Amino acid sequence: MDILVLGSTPVTPVETPPILSTAPLEFAEGQLIEATVQHVINSLIWLEVGGQTLIARTQIPLQVQQHVSLEVVEADPERLTFRVLN
Repeated sequence: MDILVLGSTPVTPVETPPILSTAPLEFAEGQLIEATVQHVINSLIWLEVGGQTLIARTQIPLQVQQHVSLEVVEADPERLTFRVLN
């Protein structure tokens, strides 16, 4: 299929990647998850979990691209707490 763009120039559409789910992640106490540290600023870290990003505060020094195993310790609507296992 061609798409007409300004001046009726035919353009072949480019195949686009599928859209990833943006549904919120759900956690349960005792659940084990794997995460990758994406970014660190002081005590704030950005974690990639299941294709989504979580921002967390930590007192444990972590490095960008570090893979971490986490256990969900608290999973309330107001607070989510993890324990680093490795």
